[in-house]
Parts: sequence; structure tokens; C-alpha cells
Amino acid sequence: MPNAFAYVMIFAWPVFSLAAFRRLPLPAGISAAILGALLLLPEQPVIDLPMLPAYDKALAGMVAAFLLIRHATTVRGGHRSGAGEAASLSGWLPRETWVRICFLGIFCGSAITVILNDEPLVYGTTVLPGLTYYDVLSALLTQGVLLLPFLIARKYLASPQAQRYLLTAFVIAALIYAFPALWEVRMSPQLNRQIYGFFPHSWIQHIRQGGFRPLVFMNHGLQLSLFLSLAFLGALAWARSASQDRKARLYAIAGFLFVTLVLSKSLGALAVAVLLGPVVVLAPGRMQMLAAAGIAAITLTYPVLRGNQLVPVESVVSFAAQISTDRAGSLEYRLNQEDIMLEKARQKPVFGWGSWGRWRVFDEAGRDITVSDGAWAILFGTGGWVLYLSTFGLFCLPILLLARRALREPPDAVTCALSIMLAANMIDLIPNSGLLSFTWLMAGALTGRLELARVAAPEAAKATPDPVRGTHAGPVPASPFRPPSPGPARAAQDHKGSLFAPRLHSAKGRPGQPRRG
Repeated sequence: MPNAFAYVMIFAWPVFSLAAFRRLPLPAGISAAILGALLLLPEQPVIDLPMLPAYDKALAGMVAAFLLIRHATTVRGGHRSGAGEAASLSGWLPRETWVRICFLGIFCGSAITVILNDEPLVYGTTVLPGLTYYDVLSALLTQGVLLLPFLIARKYLASPQAQRYLLTAFVIAALIYAFPALWEVRMSPQLNRQIYGFFPHSWIQHIRQGGFRPLVFMNHGLQLSLFLSLAFLGALAWARSASQDRKARLYAIAGFLFVTLVLSKSLGALAVAVLLGPVVVLAPGRMQMLAAAGIAAITLTYPVLRGNQLVPVESVVSFAAQISTDRAGSLEYRLNQEDIMLEKARQKPVFGWGSWGRWRVFDEAGRDITVSDGAWAILFGTGGWVLYLSTFGLFCLPILLLARRALREPPDAVTCALSIMLAANMIDLIPNSGLLSFTWLMAGALTGRLELARVAAPEAAKATPDPVRGTHAGPVPASPFRPPSPGPARAAQDHKGSLFAPRLHSAKGRPGQPRRG
């Protein structure tokens, strides 16, 4: 059970964030508040409020972000454009048609799922009651809370400068978090119990290879390994795009994060880092976007590929066995569980079985024989194709559409970095349930970037040369896909650098020039 300090922390986090991060640029403050809640707050307590979403660490981070937004728009006189801050997109509702379709699928699909699952399910001695109209409201509120970081990121983390703040906060948070993680590698994962009074998961799952898998204050060591893997890729992207005098230091940070990741003993997260690390370091921008788009396309269609035996599961298991027989056995067991869950999901493929464990598999005696790890399988079983495509569409479609745009216009370094990181997260969602607040942040930021590009397109069209007078109708606005030319004064300021304002230069280290794909 969590101690009193756990309750204090989870309720005090919004106030602490307002006091600690209010002087930062708003995108940096939002990133720090949401990531800090995920990394520092306990998984328990979870306060169940009547007719309201449960208050937990994720919601505490959202409340902190809204307090910072309120502070920026009232005390500081609005979200400034300039002085290191980027203007936000107008309105809270996305303007992209495909985003609205995904939102419609999530909310309407969740309601229809409840309505179509009003019958009780009986498995031996286990009886699962049918869903009621009260569950409709609960499902809608739950989905609304899950989408909050996506909406915040789409509005306030859409510009290149805002996304640099997000990338920097990601890397710095991982660099700080690596030290307690290394302590737990040596001393065992005890920090959560010592500080908050409980252990959040199964202890046996954190004993690996004669040592320990750290988790610090996260729910599971696999989540920590995923975070380190994504931060490692972000650090590589930052180092590649940095000026020459900063490259060595940033590559050293990336190396330190990689060593911490190796010691965290998570084969999946390590494989993702090893697979995509060379892409970040060596591939041109367009190739990075195409690689991320390929991963997104496979993830979006994974249930079809898996159901038609188009995924080479035997080859994957054989490859894992060459590294570790224990990990190969665990992977094979998960794949068998996927087959079991897919078999039941096919009985209600469109809208699924609903929540409260109705999508799980029970034997004739009524025993639950399901081990649910993959986020895709949970979504597919709960809400069918509608919920799966709507949710994963918010993750995968921004990458696909940005990759298509990159074929016409070279993307900047931060777009490539966040796309690769989000694609890496999509790989992890196949075997694990690593659907966390930073997943929604990256997806929302890339969606905002895409929307910002569409907003800028009409303005650029107004500035095309007049065929009669041979003049421009007005100034040409900077494309959100290209790093703006900083000018001598700004270039000197960026050369100094700051904690939450890194300068992402081109691949050859020249500011103001987009990388060639």
C-alpha cells in the first residue's frame, strides 16, 4: 500500500510544476510537467472519483500542464511568439479531417461497443455482467483523458522550436533518470518501496540474467527501458544535428544512455535501439522518414498480417534464441497468447468485447488463461477494428503523411527525430503495453506539425511571384519543415545554447540550411 508521501506527491505535483516550470518557455514547461509526472510520481494511489476519471500520475501531469497554460495566457499575457517561444495553433479541436475521423471512431466506437455488449458472459464459475449505459459515460471519460496529452501537444508543441524543447526535455530527463536506474541495477529495484512504500509490479519479473531490471518509479522495468531507448535515439539525432563543438558531448550522452539501456536487461528495447540507431546517425532525412513510415504502415496493419500468418514469428523466435533462450521462451509464450486473443477477437471483430475483462480468454472451469502484454491486442479485443484503427491511426498517420510531404520538401532534424522515436514506440506496442503519455505527446506534436504546414501553405501561395508585375504579393513565411535562418545575432545566441533551447543544425553543421534527403 502507498504511504502518505505518495498521496502528497500525486496531489502536490500540479502546484510544484507551476512553481518550478512557470519561468520556462511554455512548450518546455509542458514537456517537463508531463514527463516529470510519469517519471517521478508513484503508480499508486489511483483515486476513483464518482462519475469522473480516476486521478493518477498521468492525470496529475495533465492538470500541471493546464495550470502552466493558464499561467502563460493570463499572468504572462498570452503565449508569446518570439523570444525563444513559438506561437500555438488556434483552437483545441484538430482541423485535420483524418484526426476528426479517428476521434469519432474512438468516442462513437466506444459507445457502440458498450451498447452491443449488454449480455452477461458465463465461463464455468466465472460470470461477467453485461455492460450498462453507465459504462458508456465511463468509456467516454476514459478516452477523453487518454487524448488530453495528444490535444495539448497538437496545440502547443507543433512548431519546430517547441518540438526542440520536447526533444531536449526527453533527453535531459533520461540522463537524470539513468542515475537512479543504475543504482537499482546494482542494489535491486527498491527506490519505489523505500520512498512510496510499495512495489508496483511483480518482483520476479525484475530479476534477469543474475542481476536486476530497474524500474525506479515507473510501473514496470520494460517501460523504463522503452523510455531509455527512445531517449537514446533522440540524443543521437540531437548530436548529429548539433554544431561541431557540441557533437562530442552529445554523443557521449547518447553512449551513456545506451550503456544504461544495456544494463536494464530488456531485449526488445535494446533491439529497437540497435536497429534504428544507425538509421538516425547515417541515413538522410528522407530515408529516416521513409523508414519510420514503413514501421508505421506495418503497425497499422499488424492484426491483418498476424491473422494471415504473414509475420515471420518463427524466425523472430529463432533469432531471439541465439541471444537468450529465456527471452526466446518468453517471446514465444506471448505470441501464443496473441493467437488465443485473436481467436476470440474474431468473434466480434468490428466493435470488440468491451472492457471489464470481457475480451479475455477463460477456460471451461472459468479460470482466466490470458496474459495480456501487447497494447495492440488489448485494443483490438476491447474495441475491435474501430478502436484499433482509430487509436493507432493517431500514432501512425502523422508519420505516413509527414513522410509523403518529405518527398516534396526536405524535413528538418527534429521532425525526423520525433518520427523515428514514435515509430520505435510503435514497435514496442506490439509485444508490450507501453502506451504512455510521451507516446501521445509525440503523436500530437507531429500532428500539429502537419497541421501547421497546411496552415502555412496558403500564406506561401499568397507570396508567389506576380506573373504580370514580377513581384511578390507579400513576404514568404518560413516553412515549418525547414529550420528558419537565424541571422547573425540569433545564430550567436543559439551557439551558446541553453538547457531547454538546443539548436538543431543541418547534417553538416551549418545553421539555417535544411538537410538534403
